[in-house]
Amino acid sequence: MYMNCEIEIPDVLGKINRVRKGNTTYIRYVVGRTYHADKKYNIPNQRIIGKRSDKNSDMMISNENFLKYFGVKDSGLLFDLAT
Repeated sequence: MYMNCEIEIPDVLGKINRVRKGNTTYIRYVVGRTYHADKKYNIPNQRIIGKRSDKNSDMMISNENFLKYFGVKDSGLLFDLAT
């Protein structure tokens, strides 16, 4: 479920990437990597934390995964999540 407010896309070096599907650009966060020794490369474990805003490309509409990995304190969200 996406929140109804826009926040700035986090600036975490090497952990944030953007994937475009159709007309929507999703913001993904790398939570870990799995190394395949037989193939000698790793695969990132990624979670979608929001989607890019149509109005401002530096902002995104976050979802519950953003709150799980970054928390309410870091997000700048100023509303009660219980409502």
